[in-house]
Order: sequence, then C-alpha cells, then structure tokens
Amino acid sequence: MNSSFIEKVLKRPYAILSLLGIFLFLGVYGYNSIDRKLFPDSNRPEIAIVIVEPGASAKDIASNIAVPIEKELYTLDKIRRVYSTTIDEVTVIRAEFEYGKDIDSAATDVTNVISTVKSKLPSDIQEPQIHKITAATPPIITISISSKHIPLEDIREIAKNEIQNTLLQVKGVANVDLFGGYEKEVEVVADKSKLERYGLSLGDVLTALLKNNRDYAIGFIDSQKGRFLFKSQGKRKSLDSLKELPIMKNIRLKDVARVYFTHYNNNSLYYGNGKPAIALAIQRSIDADVIKTIENIHKYIIDSLIEQHVKTGKDSRLSVEIIAQLREATKAYTQLKYPNLLKEGISNNKDEKAIKVVEELLNRLGD
Repeated sequence: MNSSFIEKVLKRPYAILSLLGIFLFLGVYGYNSIDRKLFPDSNRPEIAIVIVEPGASAKDIASNIAVPIEKELYTLDKIRRVYSTTIDEVTVIRAEFEYGKDIDSAATDVTNVISTVKSKLPSDIQEPQIHKITAATPPIITISISSKHIPLEDIREIAKNEIQNTLLQVKGVANVDLFGGYEKEVEVVADKSKLERYGLSLGDVLTALLKNNRDYAIGFIDSQKGRFLFKSQGKRKSLDSLKELPIMKNIRLKDVARVYFTHYNNNSLYYGNGKPAIALAIQRSIDADVIKTIENIHKYIIDSLIEQHVKTGKDSRLSVEIIAQLREATKAYTQLKYPNLLKEGISNNKDEKAIKVVEELLNRLGD
C-alpha cells in the first residue's frame, strides 16, 4: 500500500517540483517579511523612575526619596528586584519585574505607587519621570552634527525644530533624543551703574520681565461667525522687541541691560569625530524591524536633507556638512546622486560663504 502510494507520487515529478516551489516561495517570503532585530528580546520588564530635587545632597535624596519609594515598589505583583542610583540632586530608581509581567501593566503599577507615595516626599521635587526599559531603549543610530561655519547653538535649534521633528515621522522611529549641550537661551545682563543712575533695582527689571513679556486673555468676542479669544499680546517674538520692553516710563530694557543669545551652562557634552557636536539618538518602536528602520532613516537623509534643504538653498552651510558627515557614517548610498543636487543648491543660493562650502564639498565628493 505504502510502496504503491510512493510509486504514484514519484511518477508525478511536476507535482513534487510544484510543492518544492511553493515551500521555497513561502520560505523566501517569510524571511523577507519577518521583523529583524539586533538581539533577541530577552530583557525582563523594567521601569526606571527619575526624580530631581534641586539643591539636595545625594544622602538626603537617598533617605527621603529613594528608600520610601523602594519600599512601596516591593509590594507590587511579580516584582523581582528594586535598586537605585543617587547623586546630588538626582536619583534613578529601577524596578525589575518577572518575565510574565507586561511592560505596560508594570508602568501603570509604578505610576500608581508614585501617586500614592508622592505626598510623603519632599515638596520641592520636580515631577517624577517614568521610563520603560525595553530592548528598543538603546538607540539604533546616533547621528552627530557639527559645522566649521555655524555655532553649535544654531545647529541645535535647527536639529530640534526641523531634523528631529521630521525623523519622528519616519516609519519605525519611536523617539529621537537630542543632546550635547548648547541649548539656546536669552541672557539679560543688567548694568549696575545704569540701574543706579535711573534709581532702579534688579528686582524692578525682573518684575518688568515677568509682567510684560507674556500674553493676557481679556475675554471672548461672540459673533454670528463664531467665538473669538480677545487677548493682549505682550510676549516678545524677537530679541529686538525684547530689548524695547518697558521697565519704567521712558526707560527700556536695552537702556539698563545687555540682551543677547547664548546657551545654558553645559552639564554634558558630546564629541563626534573628535570635536564638539550635537547628537541625535534615534530609538525604534518595540515591534519595528531594525534593518528596515535604519534604511528608512537613510532614505530620509537623502530625500529630505538634500532635496529639501540643499536643492532649495535652505540652510545650505549647515546642510551640506550634515550630508557629508552622514554619508560617511552610514555608507549606505552612492555618491552619484549628490553632485547635481549640490550644484542646484549653488545656483539657488546667494550666500557666498554657503557657495564656497558647497564647492568644497563637491571637490571632496569628486575625490
């Protein structure tokens, strides 16, 4: 019976080849469609809590914040261990759960614990930050951006307002962290002698800044077309308008102080290729394919940074240098697409310094 069946099958070689072809097709299709990750997702569910108390010592934070929270966390279901790391002003408390615990459920439980114990914590702490630690937490790509022609403060502004927001729209990208210091701020430096000359104090300047540099809602206007908010616009939109802020009658802010852009005191720095830079750490979604997400980021670098920035002449001094660095970092795309687009950038841009930078890059690409 069995031999007869086998003989019948062997007499139909095309049927066997068809089955082998179907299995081969399914294997290739499955291989190309399956999500690929750098490492197996074997991490236990873990939640990190970051709490900041300005001016507090590590010892005070450990005794007043870390220890009470750790005791409460040990009451949670399927908790494996709780540990903390504390330095002056900051504590990071980690809660590790057993494998059977869902990460979202763990985050909800930890949030409830923080809400319960918050009334027992010091009143001057900042809002606790709760982070899920998963296999997707480490960045899949870290991009450094620097320039010989543009200050790092301006680079950070462009990275924050344009590059970061666009990267977040790339398929598979969950988060983009921006770091490296040089966060821009407006600094007001009062001149003591001028304040004394006008009979003013530093408190008068602070009061004027707090009172006048903001918008006030006056009320609503109802009409047949709808309801409209009526407000007084006091918030200054530019540095020049801030300098014209009234302190007293006939006395402006620029009369008693210097007002200019600078950056916050850097608590951290990032170096790319041996020089200070602004960094973008890109994290993937928990269920995203690592390889496809990286390819999508590469495609964004080509399509957005080159075609939208350089081709239109927008921010050319920065863009061409970003492109050069990313091209060397990713090594995923050919040089052939760059020269024509960069030449269009020259023809559309009237900035002589930008043109020189583009030409230098063209020569470099030609080499």
